[in-house]
Amino acid sequence: MEKLLTHLTRFMLLFTLCTAWGSCDHKSHEITSMTERLIELDDSLYFFPKEKSLADLFDEFDSIAQICAKEGDHSSEVMLRHIMADLQTMAGHNALAFNEARKLIEISDCEFSQGIYFLTLSNIDIELNLFAKARQRLLEALDRLPEQRTLHTRMHLHLLELNVIQQSYNQAMLRIDKIERLNAEKGLHTLPHNIQLRYAAWKALAHIYSGDIEYGQKLMLDFEANESLKSFDGYELIHHLLRRNYHHILKEYDEAEHHAIAYINECLKFKNRHWEQNAYARAGKIFEESGDLAEALPFYQRAVHLRDSLTKVSMNREEVMLKEEQQLEDQEYQLWKKRHTLLRIAFLGGLAALLLIAGIIIFLRHLNRKVKRSNLQLKEAHRKVNESIQAKSVFLSNMSHEIRTPLNAISGFSEILISQPDMEKEMRTECNNIIRENSMLLLKLLNDVLDLSNLDIEKMSFSLNHHDVVAIGRSITNMFQNIKHSSNASILFETEVSELTLYTDENRLRQLLINLLINATKFTKEGSITLSIALDKQGENALFAVTDTGCGIPLEKQKSVFSRFEKLNEEVSGTGLGLSICQSIIQRLGGDIWIDSSYTKGARFVFSHPTTKTDKL
Repeated sequence: MEKLLTHLTRFMLLFTLCTAWGSCDHKSHEITSMTERLIELDDSLYFFPKEKSLADLFDEFDSIAQICAKEGDHSSEVMLRHIMADLQTMAGHNALAFNEARKLIEISDCEFSQGIYFLTLSNIDIELNLFAKARQRLLEALDRLPEQRTLHTRMHLHLLELNVIQQSYNQAMLRIDKIERLNAEKGLHTLPHNIQLRYAAWKALAHIYSGDIEYGQKLMLDFEANESLKSFDGYELIHHLLRRNYHHILKEYDEAEHHAIAYINECLKFKNRHWEQNAYARAGKIFEESGDLAEALPFYQRAVHLRDSLTKVSMNREEVMLKEEQQLEDQEYQLWKKRHTLLRIAFLGGLAALLLIAGIIIFLRHLNRKVKRSNLQLKEAHRKVNESIQAKSVFLSNMSHEIRTPLNAISGFSEILISQPDMEKEMRTECNNIIRENSMLLLKLLNDVLDLSNLDIEKMSFSLNHHDVVAIGRSITNMFQNIKHSSNASILFETEVSELTLYTDENRLRQLLINLLINATKFTKEGSITLSIALDKQGENALFAVTDTGCGIPLEKQKSVFSRFEKLNEEVSGTGLGLSICQSIIQRLGGDIWIDSSYTKGARFVFSHPTTKTDKL
């Protein structure tokens, strides 16, 4: 071990002369040869016999980490701190190991440091038998660490061990496949020896535990026949572990007992008390299952003794660490208090000056924003006035034309009736019909203007009650079918429901539907005009649609048709208020109206009406 550390120290000194890495932030997605060497060093400690105390090893690594910190080699410092945390974990000092883990984030907050931090925590969790948490931390580490073969193989191996322990054998097979693919190019034999040993053993155990005992036995025999593995430290330890578990599963208790005792002896060589405790507990279980309770008892007693010892040591270490942290916090508090007293006066004086300056700046900015806002409001008001003047001019022009036409007809035909008392009956009837139609047109124009005015000030009266809208729709289409109008198109009614009761205003709903149908007759000379009623998929709204086969509405004008005084064809009679009134009515009833742009054979107006009473009604 001393020789290995001497080699590492020399390597570090050489590194200070030729920067092989640089800062973690500068090359956060690379793994240099220096970091690879440290990864292999950490792996070599796994089975390295502890001739030196862990405290001595820890101090030597700490001194090397300090050299890395001075040289700005954050990645190597992170790996060294990770190794130091592993050493504390091996000694059972989980609190101290966690303290080392926290230093990883303090060194650097890059992806590499975060990944090593989660890897370190996973090792602590495994020692504490918190397997689910360890698995989650390993997955976090895999997401953050760059894909270095040895490092990723090591993490997948940890996950393989956890999968076998938690009896997740399908996941274990996936881990085996990932490890094989990760090392397909260079081969598993180029990995650090402890990874080779552990992978061969856990691969065999995964197949044995999953029920594939024949293949698992083959892997175990291949492992024992591999002469190159036998020269590695830890071979006997892994060999007896594998044999013990294999014979235990097959209930071959004599062989299992022999290898359980041999495994305990190997664990003693490595002075890992966690391994010893687990080894004694497993040996006790094997002897107990074989029926030899007298032999099982000493193993259980030793396992309990080791567990209590580890718990006591860990608690003592944690208590010392907490006291040291408390003392450090007290010292920092006193220092902070003195510094705070010295800075307080200067701070208050500076604060007063800053507040005065800030107040002036805020006032000026507020004043500037107020002026800008006033200018914008003035411009907007000016724009609205101009629009209003223009809209009124257009409205008056339209109204004068629309009112003059029926008035001229009424006046002209009235004079004919008066001036020609001997007129034929048929001619007189025709004149009366023309006068009546133009009177109705004039009345409709006036009603549209009044409705629009009432809707603007929300004074239009609504009489809400429950009505069958299918019956209303059918009666309206029958009415259109029986009266003369300017279109030769057929008026149709379609619905899949026989009855649909809505909470609505019957008169306003009729007004809305009649407006849409009249609008359709103006632009549909031939073909059909269809009123349809259906429910949406959720059943929350009734959907009314008026579909015609007329000239249609250009896509770019479909949004503007609901504006007031908007007329797409000036030659067609009307003030351009009908659709705007329709929109206001349906919105007051809690629905909405739009044009179905996907329909291209004419125009299709659709509006929705809630099937239940809403807050708007």
